[in-house]
Amino acid sequence: MQLKELDLENNSLTGTIPTSLGNLSQLEYLDLDDNSLTGSIPTSLGNLSQLYYLDLDNNSLAGTIPSSLGNLSQINELEIHNKSLAGTIPRSLGKLSKLE
Repeated sequence: MQLKELDLENNSLTGTIPTSLGNLSQLEYLDLDDNSLTGSIPTSLGNLSQLYYLDLDNNSLAGTIPSSLGNLSQINELEIHNKSLAGTIPRSLGKLSKLE
């Protein structure tokens, strides 16, 4: 059996988002909202080809939005409000046709 949903919203998590999350190939729902996560958004999250929901809001993430998130072809909700992110929105996100 594969993990399909990971909801860790509002759990006082600290540290960085593990790159190994990108290995959860059947993951469809990932909610890390309202924690104290730092560092950058791992490019490995772009490997989650079944993901339809990703919420990284209300953390202290820094750096840029990785262009690999453009590989999330099933995503229909992407929440990445963050005052510390820099740079431009990657063009690759423009091909996410299911994004609402």
